Amino acid sequence: MTIYLPGDVIDVPSSSETNMIGYGMNVLNEKVLASQPGVLRTHENKVWLNVHSRRYIPSEGDRVIAIVTAKAGDFFRLDIGTAEFATINFTNFEGATKRNRPNLKTGDIIYATVFDTSPNTEAELTCVDDEKRARGMGQLNDGFLFNVSLNHARRLINPSCKILQTIGQFFKFEITVGMNGRIWINASSCEEIIKIQNIIQKSEFLVDIDDIIKLVQEMGEGLVEQRQAEDKAAWDAYWKVRDLDSRGAIYPRFRYYAQKAFDAPATWFRETFVEPLNNKNRLPYYHRQLNRVPEIDECGVNDKACFYEANEQYRLDKMVDGFILQILRQRVDRCMLYNNPDHSPCVKQIEEMEENELNFFVKYGELGGESDVRDAYMKQKHRQIWERRHPEIMEERAAKLAEHKEQLANGQFDYSFWKKGMFYQDKKNYEPPYEFQLSKSPLEGDKPLSKDWQYYKNVAQDPEFDKEQGKKSDFRLF
Repeated sequence: MTIYLPGDVIDVPSSSETNMIGYGMNVLNEKVLASQPGVLRTHENKVWLNVHSRRYIPSEGDRVIAIVTAKAGDFFRLDIGTAEFATINFTNFEGATKRNRPNLKTGDIIYATVFDTSPNTEAELTCVDDEKRARGMGQLNDGFLFNVSLNHARRLINPSCKILQTIGQFFKFEITVGMNGRIWINASSCEEIIKIQNIIQKSEFLVDIDDIIKLVQEMGEGLVEQRQAEDKAAWDAYWKVRDLDSRGAIYPRFRYYAQKAFDAPATWFRETFVEPLNNKNRLPYYHRQLNRVPEIDECGVNDKACFYEANEQYRLDKMVDGFILQILRQRVDRCMLYNNPDHSPCVKQIEEMEENELNFFVKYGELGGESDVRDAYMKQKHRQIWERRHPEIMEERAAKLAEHKEQLANGQFDYSFWKKGMFYQDKKNYEPPYEFQLSKSPLEGDKPLSKDWQYYKNVAQDPEFDKEQGKKSDFRLF
């Protein structure tokens, strides 16, 4: 590690004509001089000084965290920590069109890439890559934003840095690091966010990995022990309530002692062996991020390998979305069973489940178990064409949804907005009762389409046939 002070001559390799002189350096009389104090870094044909500074100078390709300050026409003005504001066009977001503009407000935080730093003009940012994909960029919701030095931000971005991996052994968190020295973090509680922020800021001046691990352990172990103590106190309170409820009757008292006898050994084993071993051998926790393969719209017509990878990615996405929907349905079931017969406390869970069911149907519905990524791609293409040809219907749907959300915010929940009737009242779900085999494979949770072709024929030919089917029902949850 070589440290240079301002004015020192930097020894650049002999093939200096092919090198790119980076930050912290100036060329004077065919000599490379240091303009700021820092550590010399090299990578391939690039040479620069790693400077401990908080003043950011935008460079093309940098990923930065920006704050929306104002809106001017088709552009948003952004604060990226430089002397002048940056701008971003509303079309530089994934899926953005003239009708579907991003809804950004003053104070919102976005993660973007600098792609234009022309002299005498404001830096311009984008939230999509060359393939018009977000790849993790876009608006950052919730969380907490704070600043560190540019040197420490680059250190955290480096794949060989062990700081975030060590923090992940004790905390579950999300983090986004910008090259402009801004860091956005989000965790399950405010206390964890504050602890993670303190660890990151204090680790800036620690070089030895052992010191970093010691710092994280000091601040992380206390939180782990606190969480375990809270769980233990909650279970103790649960058994006290069970004890009070079972007094005065023989059968409830016998059931209490029987369940307590089964629970006591398991609790003792967990507190004596499992939790100490987990605290000692705690592994980093992250959301697993799989590298995305090229999508079906990026594959050549005869590129079989690309189609196979895109189809496997489609199957994986469908499986993950199905599990998410399954978890939401289980939450609704548990909430309704717990609050039966009054289901009004489950409004939030029902709303989330219905929205996700609709999104799942829009993406995968009516394709069958034998469908592949080409079928899903064609469905989305035809859906978007239909929506553009019928803007008045889409505007009416958006107005209805806005009205429903407003009623929901006022405490009024109309379940008929999502479900017009029960499943057995909808002939689209009818299946032939005399056939036991399925027309399509159910491996991915699909059901075969209805074979009642006469019903659909009558609907298409006779406008008065079954007009109200599936459109109104007297069924209500509450």
